Amino acid sequence: MHIVVVPASPKTGQATIRALLADSSEPTVTSTGTVGAQFEHGTALIGAAPEVVFVRCAYFMENWATAIQTMEAETPYLYSLICPADYTIPMVYVRDVGRTCTTQLLSAGSPLRSGENPYIVDLHGPKGYSTQDVQLALEHATGNRVEARLVQDDQLEDFFAQAFEEPMTSLFVEMTRSFLPGRVAEKDMNGGVRVQRGEDTLEATLRRMMA
Repeated sequence: MHIVVVPASPKTGQATIRALLADSSEPTVTSTGTVGAQFEHGTALIGAAPEVVFVRCAYFMENWATAIQTMEAETPYLYSLICPADYTIPMVYVRDVGRTCTTQLLSAGSPLRSGENPYIVDLHGPKGYSTQDVQLALEHATGNRVEARLVQDDQLEDFFAQAFEEPMTSLFVEMTRSFLPGRVAEKDMNGGVRVQRGEDTLEATLRRMMA
């Protein structure tokens, strides 16, 4: 059994997949971060191999690494796209992503999948977190008060334009808006097809990144 791991990316199209599978007779393909994997059509990996596994990851805890860089400032702060401040979403640490992908790859051909192809897993952390939870975790870790600076809907374009050029700016704005309260991906993100929970908490992850 040949195993191929495909990272989710706008550039990961059918041509890339065909090249990866060129020498594989019966591969298992595992892809991470696959938003929209539940749809029957329009997903590049569907039908690409006899066994396809989509691991749909929650919001990455590593996204808070930029906040850690401000902890030495006179007034420590964090920017958050998760609004309002008490809105809770699932988050996951990359180490749990690795564990889950490894488990799925080693389970190739498992009867537990009941012949589902693609087989979809929603990966969340131990619990959901809000901006307030992140703020509190950073305050506990540093012993200092941390200011939470919320990036509101009408500020998203300017916020992402500081780091990206078009079309990436618009794509990140669209993605962010999609999981906010009342938007198209909120229910899907907070629910899930087949939820598995990782082990790493936000508090432990932040302390690890600050070490």
